[in-house]
Amino acid sequence: MKAKILGFFCSLLIINFAYGQTIDGVLYTNFNNYYKWKGGAFDSTFLLPQTSATNGKRAGALRYAAADSSVYTWSGTQWIKLGGAAASDTATVVKAYVTNAEAVTITKGQVVYIFGASGDRASVKLAKNTSDTFSSKTLGVVRADIAAGAAGWITTQGQVSGINLGAYSPGDILWLDSIPGGFTNVRPQAPLHGVFVGVVERANVGNGLIYIKPQNGVEVDEIHDILITNKKIGDGIVYTGSLYENKQVVLKQDTIPLAVFNVGSAAAGDTSAFSTSTLAGSFYLDGTDTMFVTSYRVALQGTSASITPEVWFNDSLNVTAGGTRLATGSAITNLTTGTSVTATTNNIPPGNFVFVRFSAVATKPTYFTLTLFGYRIRKQ
Repeated sequence: MKAKILGFFCSLLIINFAYGQTIDGVLYTNFNNYYKWKGGAFDSTFLLPQTSATNGKRAGALRYAAADSSVYTWSGTQWIKLGGAAASDTATVVKAYVTNAEAVTITKGQVVYIFGASGDRASVKLAKNTSDTFSSKTLGVVRADIAAGAAGWITTQGQVSGINLGAYSPGDILWLDSIPGGFTNVRPQAPLHGVFVGVVERANVGNGLIYIKPQNGVEVDEIHDILITNKKIGDGIVYTGSLYENKQVVLKQDTIPLAVFNVGSAAAGDTSAFSTSTLAGSFYLDGTDTMFVTSYRVALQGTSASITPEVWFNDSLNVTAGGTRLATGSAITNLTTGTSVTATTNNIPPGNFVFVRFSAVATKPTYFTLTLFGYRIRKQ
């Protein structure tokens, strides 16, 4: 009896070895003289099928080519040699599976940028060079039409064929265009953003070939050791010890007298021109230059004179409402050597009146003089 049972189990083992093989602990069964594994066919010795280049074209299919002793996989559009290194081998293509976030179909050959994420995939929209928002995250070129809201493949590096390149020549460098999803062989000029898309490998009306490798151009404030804040006309980049920063830079600048205001003649008893709210003089700043006032100096003559002058600028003469005062007014006494006042608000743009008036007069002087010091910067 024991011998019969042992013979039965031995027969089962023989049957299993005849009709199946175990690899890495998994049994593969024989079906029509081929072993089935994840939908792919193997021959009886577990060699890859030697299908021809025209048969078995299913995405992910593998075949062995005896002619060059190489293994190929079908990408969906072409056979790609695995591990090929010769010049004749098909180049590796890096792809990304993405969602179309546009409300319209993105067509084959259009350039896209990363917009966000949807359905566990990055979402994309049509790229263009008009701003950093639409250009800095340029990802690649669409391989086949992707309907609105649908998912599809784009190439982030490698070849894309079947593109209309009749207007180009082999070797043309392609840049992101201002037309959404487009490219051009004319390098964009600032303020448009320069994003390299790829190079034309084959120029053809219906079957052009592009090698894709997007490279985003950078702005000055995107460089890691440059800090740009509150940009102004006339700024330059200055090294501050650890970073390059934007600063107001004026080359060969020197502080000079910009304007002089005089009241009185210094004659004895010549005080009639001085009273509170009296306008001591003015001028209009025309042209395109901005006037930078660093300080002003005031001097008086007279017996025990005390007066508080103020320097204002406004688009209307002798109007302080809505105007700007260069410094807080302080009393000036009888100092023939003059008193220097630092201007706290110092940039006067063109198109303004600059005027001096007295906010207070205690003891009237016989002579008053105020000189503005600083420099001018011309708008480029």
